[in-house]
This record gives sequence, C-alpha cells and structure tokens, in this order.
Amino acid sequence: MSSRHTRIAPLRSHRALVTDPEVAEIRDEVAGSGLIEEIAPLVARRTGCPCKLPIEALLVGMSLASARNGGVVTFTAVTDLLFFSLSEPMREHLGLRRYPDHDRGFEAAYATVRRRLHSILEAIDPTRCPRTTVWLAAMPRNCWPKPTRTNSPASALS
Repeated sequence: MSSRHTRIAPLRSHRALVTDPEVAEIRDEVAGSGLIEEIAPLVARRTGCPCKLPIEALLVGMSLASARNGGVVTFTAVTDLLFFSLSEPMREHLGLRRYPDHDRGFEAAYATVRRRLHSILEAIDPTRCPRTTVWLAAMPRNCWPKPTRTNSPASALS
C-alpha cells in the first residue's frame, strides 16, 4: 500500500454524502452574498484553458467544509466534499467534472481546488511584493536583520 493511499483511505472511510437540499441552501447563501460577482472579474482569464472549478462551486465547498468541521476549512475537506460527496446531478449543476475515486483522482481534484483558491488569493492580495519585502519595508532600516556570511573562512573559525 502506498503512503498516498494510507493518507487518503481515512477520508473514504468517513465520507458522508451531502444531500441536495443542503447544497441548494448553501448555494442560495453564496449567491446572495455577492461574493461571486466580486471575485469573478478579478480572476477572469482571456487565454489559456478554461478553469475546471467555478467560483460558486469553490465557495459552496468551503461553506460545506466549514459547516461540517466546526469552522475549519481545509483543501482536503473541500476536495472530498465537492468531488466525492455530492450527488451526480448536483455536481453537474455546480459545473464540476468527475474524477475517479482513487488516489490519483483525489490528488487531481485536490490540485484543482488548490490552484483555484490560490488564483483567488493572489487576485485579492493587496500587496504585489513577496511577504519578506513588505515585512522589511515596514521596519525601520536600522532594525533590518544583519546579513550573515556562512561561506567565509572567518565564520568557520568563530
């Protein structure tokens, strides 16, 4: 048994199907929040392959994961709920493709969720610089960490 299989097997054994009325209720909440209209223009792409995970589906999956896990949302839980716990008609209604229910299928679905969420986070991030640059810019120059030379002969002697 591969290590990948041992990590994903517990998810399968505890999987609970999500009812269509529950998903419909959360879809209505997400649609009423206005988030889809706010996020869609920020992540719209004119070129490349079409996105495999609609914004609505991601937000529904995150809401379901939060409701079922006491407010905790993980990529693993969102992936499992969206791609393996919804009925086929609801999955089609949300625009989700079907992934096989095995290790590689789960990892492919997980990568889709991760890429989509990261594209949204990148689009709404107010800083376009790496975090270390922002951290250093906010700090007075005399407080910046001193550069160290690990390859110098003097550092080897001390």
